Amino acid sequence: MWACLLICGLTSAQKSVTREDQMWFGAFNQTRISKRWGTWTDVHFRLKNDFIQDPSQFLLRPGPTFYFSDNVRFTVAYNLINHFPDETHPEISLVEHRPFQQLQWYTRFSKTRLMQWIRLDERFRPKINADGLLAGGYDFNWRMRYNYALFIPLTRKGLAPGSFQALLNDEIMFNIGKKSSSILLTKTVYLPASYISIRRNHKYNSDI
Repeated sequence: MWACLLICGLTSAQKSVTREDQMWFGAFNQTRISKRWGTWTDVHFRLKNDFIQDPSQFLLRPGPTFYFSDNVRFTVAYNLINHFPDETHPEISLVEHRPFQQLQWYTRFSKTRLMQWIRLDERFRPKINADGLLAGGYDFNWRMRYNYALFIPLTRKGLAPGSFQALLNDEIMFNIGKKSSSILLTKTVYLPASYISIRRNHKYNSDI
């Protein structure tokens, strides 16, 4: 997947816009184990600076999922993020710990399916000093996220298990908390990705 990340920082007095060109590789998995329980796992590797010049982040998010119904589910997971060296910490990588809670629901139409979720992140980010080295301890803030994804069938099988589908996805995020210099609005736009349902309760998709 080729992705362009547009970050808009908003404050009460001014508005600033930063553009970054990145390439994201990711794999998502949701496995339903029983009527009420399942698992969530997604893994990502991200590159930045003209899409492929430098590594940006590695992410791993595992956790259990509770199914209220076939179309509504709740996930509690742990997100491990490695931030590779950059301008603010050129000599070290930073490891961020980010547990989250997520409510996810599906709306099915005749030929497409819409997935939406609301997620609350708790972000524990390592403190760094003026030299870009670890200063000890963590800064904390919250992040609210709204995500929607539209699944579009690519074959005559439609949305049936085993079919190939295109994925159009968009996400809006807000940073909230005393350690946030502002309320940050981040919007990430994804281009179409491949998606395949292996069997009824076991689905994979990739956004390479």
